[in-house]
Amino acid sequence: MKTFIKHLFVSIILTIAFVQVLFAQRPTAFIEWEGQTVEVFTDHIIVYMQDTQLKSSIADQLSLAAEKIEVVHQQRAIATIRLDDGADINKKVEAARRVPGVVRAGPSVVVKTSTVPNDPDFSLQYGPQITQMPWTWDITTGNSGVLVGVIDSGIPLEPSTSNLSHEDLNNSQRILLGENFSSDSDIHGVRDLNGHGTHVTGILSAETNNQTGVAGSSWNSQVLVVKYFNAAGSGTFPDFLNAVEYAVDEGVDIINFSGGATVDPTQTIKDAVEYAYNNGVLLVAAAGNFDSDFNPNRIVEFPAAYSLDFDNVITVSATDDNDLFTSFSSFGNAVNLSAPGENIYSTMPNYNVFMNTSAGGSYSQNYDYTSGTSMSAPFIAGTAALMLAVNPNLSPNQQRVILEDTADKVSGMNGQNFTNQYGHGRLNAYEAVKYALPLQFENHAFTSSHTLTEKTHIFGNTTVSSGSTLTIAADNIAVISGTLSRSGSSNPHLVVEGK
Repeated sequence: MKTFIKHLFVSIILTIAFVQVLFAQRPTAFIEWEGQTVEVFTDHIIVYMQDTQLKSSIADQLSLAAEKIEVVHQQRAIATIRLDDGADINKKVEAARRVPGVVRAGPSVVVKTSTVPNDPDFSLQYGPQITQMPWTWDITTGNSGVLVGVIDSGIPLEPSTSNLSHEDLNNSQRILLGENFSSDSDIHGVRDLNGHGTHVTGILSAETNNQTGVAGSSWNSQVLVVKYFNAAGSGTFPDFLNAVEYAVDEGVDIINFSGGATVDPTQTIKDAVEYAYNNGVLLVAAAGNFDSDFNPNRIVEFPAAYSLDFDNVITVSATDDNDLFTSFSSFGNAVNLSAPGENIYSTMPNYNVFMNTSAGGSYSQNYDYTSGTSMSAPFIAGTAALMLAVNPNLSPNQQRVILEDTADKVSGMNGQNFTNQYGHGRLNAYEAVKYALPLQFENHAFTSSHTLTEKTHIFGNTTVSSGSTLTIAADNIAVISGTLSRSGSSNPHLVVEGK
């Protein structure tokens, strides 16, 4: 069951079918059910009866004591059947389905909030947690219909075969190898010889829930790896234009670029941004970092500075684990959003590269912490990919507006809606994806029965008229925040359909 419900307050009076209260001590297990692996409670199954008066008859036909059947919803005649330890869930469901008087039966699927992946180093990643990505992943973990182009220094590859070599970046169905536009020899393809691109790609889309390493922001989106930075971490303006044009022509929906220059004298970078703009591609760009020689005044670098001219550009500054603006991040009126960028734990190449040397920072292989607005940008790009997963019709400007409007106004903004440091606020991925859902009901009164068949966000003060039923169709997603209440003398019904 893929329905997720959020923020239902205690004051809400409603009845829920096919949803059980989750207690930590209740036994669960994963079973195969109708072609899917699902987690279920093993101590009971759920049945819908024609009438609650049939409880004893059903118990007799299943050779059960009557007390093993507990009616949990009188009006809809829903009951649980308690099972002995070790019972075969599938067989018990099939047996119940054969009993006259049972309308339908099924396993009691575990409904969870705040999806937390099983990657062992997830606890080291404050970025996804401070931006509420675990709640976001209850709505979507992304899909392969969204393609994100990462224009950076490449991805870990085996030197002899050019196969993906990192344990957390090794899914060739999701990670697509593009072209090399760097000055590094083409014999290496898009092999990362610097380390920067590997770290950025891990934040964006590391393999997740695989009991290995770290979690990516958008688990299931596809990534097109376009190599632009060479081993030393530099590239040219024309190569950037070529890389952007290539990525756009390959059909990317989003480009993440974690780099920049303080000037664009030939407007070559502008040409690249304009090409993405004309083709409806969102460009997420790092604001830039302090450098005593390169950027001593921490001005917003290009292409990020073009967010003032092109509404498909999102400029991202960096915050820390306390939502404070970092000492290194560039700032200015071109900043749209901020996101975690200090001490970010992510993937590193599983072989020696420039960033492992003393000149490159002496970082560790496989995984390590690093800082910069380069690390902030992929949190935004990953969230944008999740937004497109639930609503592929969003334009780049619509994505930008939603991300800005739903950002958290952190304390450092001192009550302002915009600052040159934080932009419109620090990313809140959960809020952004909620408001990206294609169907939105605010302060709505459902005066007759209604079935939600599209991905829906219901918020504000919502009422369901007496005698009416609000149904969330099977395999649909609905997020309910605010209050849901009855109008009239009898309780409204919220029905969550199972398979």
